[in-house]
Amino acid sequence: MKGFEKVLLLFLLAQLMGLETAYPCEGNYGDEIGDFQDVVARSNGEIKNCTGTGSGMYQCVEYVKRFYKMTNVRWGNAKDILGNASRLHLNVFLQGGAEPPKPGDVLCFGGGRYGHVAIIRTVENNRITIIEQNWHNISGYYRQLSLRFDGGYYIDSGSSKIYVQGWLRSPITAVDNDNDGYNANEDCDDQNREIHPGAREICDGIDNNCASGVDEEPEASASCEDGIA
Repeated sequence: MKGFEKVLLLFLLAQLMGLETAYPCEGNYGDEIGDFQDVVARSNGEIKNCTGTGSGMYQCVEYVKRFYKMTNVRWGNAKDILGNASRLHLNVFLQGGAEPPKPGDVLCFGGGRYGHVAIIRTVENNRITIIEQNWHNISGYYRQLSLRFDGGYYIDSGSSKIYVQGWLRSPITAVDNDNDGYNANEDCDDQNREIHPGAREICDGIDNNCASGVDEEPEASASCEDGIA
């Protein structure tokens, strides 16, 4: 069994048994511990019990803000974000409601002093996986939470200290279909990775840089005049 597998096994056993663990985690402050749609989650530096709950900048909310490309907007503490959804222009789906979770949703937890938030990475029939910061330091480990339908959709929090409030979603779901680093809510053609904000505008009759213009940049205009595509 490899070193990583041993750490992961011990971590999971300790969580199941409610035990304190004393072994060091693999992730130091700032180390990459996962990614989703090219948005990297990083360790917050604390190694005790592999919780990753340090006081650094890589808090759970910091990752969610980067994922939604809303870093200049105040979201509030994690436990309050569901209540701030209207101000953030996000749709709310409460725990136990009729709308199932989807990849890219913000999963909101209440409980504890500050609550917690994560991004839903995958959704299957009876479980989801999430990517998060300030929870653990294990590189490549995405927590799995059970999902069930009982007159509505319920996600288990995976912890006795917090509970799931619900999930939030951009009116245009924050997905990046063409994997060009720009989500569908800001990419004017999310099926073509060559077209996105900041792309080079060329003479082709298409808005390549999502600037609400066609062939408008000087270089593109000059090439159009010269008949160069």
